[in-house]
Amino acid sequence: MLFMHWNRFLKFAGSFLAMSGCTLGSNTPVASDLDSAAYVELGKSLFFETAWSKNGAVSCAHCHRPEFAYSDTLSMAGGNAFGVPARNIPSLLGVSLKSTLNWDGGVRSLEEQALIPLHAEGDFGLPPAESLKRLQGKDYLSKCKPNLNLKTAVTALARFQESLQLPEPLIDKDYRAGLVWFKNKNCQNCHAGPTFSDGQFHRLKGVKTSTDLGRYRITGMPQDSFAFITPALPTSWLSPPFLHDGQAKNLHEAMQAHGLEFSPAEIQVLELFLQRLAGMGAKKNSSATPQPPFL
Repeated sequence: MLFMHWNRFLKFAGSFLAMSGCTLGSNTPVASDLDSAAYVELGKSLFFETAWSKNGAVSCAHCHRPEFAYSDTLSMAGGNAFGVPARNIPSLLGVSLKSTLNWDGGVRSLEEQALIPLHAEGDFGLPPAESLKRLQGKDYLSKCKPNLNLKTAVTALARFQESLQLPEPLIDKDYRAGLVWFKNKNCQNCHAGPTFSDGQFHRLKGVKTSTDLGRYRITGMPQDSFAFITPALPTSWLSPPFLHDGQAKNLHEAMQAHGLEFSPAEIQVLELFLQRLAGMGAKKNSSATPQPPFL
């Protein structure tokens, strides 16, 4: 039932976006008076805006918090009337490099993704037309002529998110040692490419199953039951807990979910490697926790 309900929404979203010419990571010009930089600027303002939610307190940044790599530290959040289950919130850094979105790959574009919380009672909770009315008079809308419409809003949100790039890795001895260990353990079989993700859906041996059927919710194919997309390593580990439902509280538990057991020393090698992937390095003569470079 959820499979059919969700796909009805995707059909609507696809029809809307087909008319607007919006695609994931697209550089296709959009019919608007706004230039590319203005779209990013507008999208940033809309991303942090709370006025267009039903209770006046919810924004995109409510779940995608900059201090946590545009994720959060809850085990699960979200979930709405379209049958999307509550899940661990993924980071938005490097999202333009993804071919599909969400843990089950059920969303094909950032514009489509923006429509989901705008329509859902559990998120913004208002019809989009009413939401947009609440933004009238905002200073950042001065370039929108005559008025902000839904197409421009979701396009701007997409362009802003595409501007959120992966951090540059810090190449040092810890990175090199970790990379050798990483390859020796065959981790790159799934964690490969610029985002250290193959973009595929896998069922991990040690994951506790629940009512969330994963990729099956999109395809309806039995072999996709409890399969979830490989997360991007440079950012996914920055906002524990891990996995689609946050059941892994630390890296050791994440390895157990993969059906693997590593020694504390190996876990430390992996942790240092992941820090370097995110551009983080310990300061000399300092015991302070290194801070990510994207803040």
